[in-house]
Amino acid sequence: GCIRIYRNYHKNRPNKSIAHILEIAFGQNEGKIIDWFMGNFGGNISERRGIKDGMWYWSLHSRKAAEFVKKIYPFLKRKKREAEIALQFSSRMGKAIVRKREDGRWDKLSEQEIQIREDLMKKLSEEKHNHFLPQSLKSALVETKQDEPSIEKVCDSPIL
Repeated sequence: GCIRIYRNYHKNRPNKSIAHILEIAFGQNEGKIIDWFMGNFGGNISERRGIKDGMWYWSLHSRKAAEFVKKIYPFLKRKKREAEIALQFSSRMGKAIVRKREDGRWDKLSEQEIQIREDLMKKLSEEKHNHFLPQSLKSALVETKQDEPSIEKVCDSPIL
C-alpha cells in the first residue's frame, strides 16, 4: 500500500492555487479484498492492465484518506511515521487555513501555506525512501551526512 501527498496544478485556471491531495492506495489481484475495502471505507476502484493482468486498485483521497489513516494508525508498524506525516498534512486542510468567501469560492493559499504543504510532501517522500534502504546504508548516510540516493520507487504499490 501507499500513503502519499501529490500536487495538482490548475493549468486552465492560472489564478487558482496549487492543490495538495492526500491519497491512500493499494493494489491486489484478488477482487474480493478490494470489494471489502470499498464496502467498508468507500473510495475508488480501478483495474490496471499492462502491469499485471487482473490487478485491482483501491484508493481514497483527501478527508476520507485522513479518516482511514486515523482508523488504521494503531495497527501500523512500518508505515506509522508516514501516517503521522499524513495526519499532520490533513490537519492543515480546511477552514482554519483557507477561508470561504461570500461568493462561495475559497481564498487562494498563502505562499507560506503552500511551502508548508510542499515541505510535508517532501518529508513524506523522504520517509518512503527510508523503507527501501538497508539499515547499514541508512547508518552510513547519517554518519557522512550525505543526501539520500535517488530512488525511483516511493510506494509499495505499482500504481504510482
